[in-house]
Amino acid sequence: MCGIFGGFSNVSASEIKKCSDTLKHRGPDDSGIFLKTSYKQSSYALDDTSTSSINYFMLENLDPAFREDALFLGHRRLSILELSPLGYQPMSCDGTVIVFNGEIYNYIELKKELSEDGFKFISDSDTEVIIKAYQKWGYDCVRHFNGMWSFVLYDPKKEKLFCSRDRFGVKPFYYFYDSKSFIFASEIKGLFCFETVSKKFDIQKVKRFIVWENWEHTQDTFFEGIMRLIPGYNLILDLKTMRISQSKYYEITPPQNMASKSLEECAHDLGSIFLDSVRIRLRSDVRIGTCFSGGVDSSAIVYAINDILKKESISSIGKNQFLFSSVFKSDKKYAPFDESKWIELGAKDTGAVLVETEPTVEKLISDIQKLAWHQDEPFKTMSIFSSWCVMEQARKNGVTVTLDGQGPDETVGGYNDIFYVKLASDLANFNLPLFIKDLNGFYSNFGLSKKMLLKNSLSKFRISPKTLLKHSLALSAKVFEASYEVPNVKTHRLENKNVNKQLKLLVEENLSVLLRYADRNSMAFSVESRMPWLDYRLVDYCFSLEQGVKVAQGWSKLVERKAIESFTNKEIAWRKSKLGFPAPQELWLKEEKFQKVYTDYINNSRILRDLKLKKSVEPRWDLMSVAVWEKVMGL
Repeated sequence: MCGIFGGFSNVSASEIKKCSDTLKHRGPDDSGIFLKTSYKQSSYALDDTSTSSINYFMLENLDPAFREDALFLGHRRLSILELSPLGYQPMSCDGTVIVFNGEIYNYIELKKELSEDGFKFISDSDTEVIIKAYQKWGYDCVRHFNGMWSFVLYDPKKEKLFCSRDRFGVKPFYYFYDSKSFIFASEIKGLFCFETVSKKFDIQKVKRFIVWENWEHTQDTFFEGIMRLIPGYNLILDLKTMRISQSKYYEITPPQNMASKSLEECAHDLGSIFLDSVRIRLRSDVRIGTCFSGGVDSSAIVYAINDILKKESISSIGKNQFLFSSVFKSDKKYAPFDESKWIELGAKDTGAVLVETEPTVEKLISDIQKLAWHQDEPFKTMSIFSSWCVMEQARKNGVTVTLDGQGPDETVGGYNDIFYVKLASDLANFNLPLFIKDLNGFYSNFGLSKKMLLKNSLSKFRISPKTLLKHSLALSAKVFEASYEVPNVKTHRLENKNVNKQLKLLVEENLSVLLRYADRNSMAFSVESRMPWLDYRLVDYCFSLEQGVKVAQGWSKLVERKAIESFTNKEIAWRKSKLGFPAPQELWLKEEKFQKVYTDYINNSRILRDLKLKKSVEPRWDLMSVAVWEKVMGL
């Protein structure tokens, strides 16, 4: 939901308007601005303030000649809850002003609790709940929220800005700070609307992206001077001193004093939390659909909704679910990327309305600049394009909110690498019988080569920063004329003999980049994406479980499969293949029509020339992504 921007700086009306327009795709339904200068506070009340404590400030009232040092808070609204003007933003209650991007799913329960404490409400908006929660609990209010958010709250009594980002980084928050100015926005491109912020990329970050990986879990971005607020953190700006401070409010916290439970008991508990997570994420005043890959995680959501619909009427769903899927049916060569079998099975079982889309290389060529512009930074894989096409269909079919299956791969172990970690753990614990049992199980269920399983599990004992550096140098030598060393290589791969440690680091390091892709793709089409598997209660519970119920008996995500089999088609719950929303990247890179476009972008890239890209290097998507990003960002 929505796009936010603002801060304290010397700004003009044209800069504010430009930023609002730049973020319009995140909130096409409405826009608003709050301004406070050294001379006055601009408050354009939509309602009679004698009967309402909520003030709403309209962007249209901004004087075109305005340029001053000012505190400003801007908002672009995608209407999801409280569609009336009482839900508009910026919202002001009793002098406290907020701009908020996201959803607080437990707002009904919090509103009841706050009402019992004497707080009065005039809207059905979760935004108003945030303000009242802050008035009761201060900065600790975020610990009470179950949701996704980036918000900035202005407290006039303390003369401070309270900024916060949700626990896992579902919603973005970028900022520029130089001790004189502080400017924030939901997307990097929004910051470039202000003269104070320079558009200067960091060549070292580009090198690292190509020869190693993304670093969404850190403050750094591809641009000098532009930072991201790390998930699970609050940031406070003292407007009197212009100093900022940051504090971590969330760490994965498994429930304490958990008695040893059987697999069946763990699965029952996990399933109960999951079903409630789905239920509260169906709270909406607009239509909700589901992004359906046919995989275990998204199937669980589809079948969970179907189960809920049998017991109660959900207005945001209607009589039938809408499912949006990516398929590759047109050519046999794309068969390895086609999930039609599983998608059609899920749709048939639940009686859902299935909307399929088939991404093509022609559409990728046509949309590539729009895709790069919305993503803000380069990305490693074409699979993002499949998700892009799915979100486009959701919007075309009148769906404003989707549920997405992101999360279990990182919390209960869905990637193939986790097999190697489990085998390494068996060896580290000198449990040879379990090692042999796991080795045979992973081979039998997933067709993985025993030789590869053995080799990769043994390598987990030898991997080190020196090994990783050697790897990055070798890759660099293949791509560039001069070899580039990647400094400070830090990776979750170093935690290599404990499944839960590996998964925790995947949540902290790997998840953020996937959530960035999802946020930008959905918001490009003014669609809100919700992640039931990332309910913090569910994540915390998953990390209370021993590795033996997650990756065992030859299965990945064992406890999840067991948890959902009671309400999901068992054939899907126990399927062995894994694709997600794939794209035939290697095939498309070899397509003649794509190679021509690829060559043009690569040859016209100043960044790649400066990096001395080898002419003989085979086509690579990461290089293409850098070249297109350079063009659309005007670097």
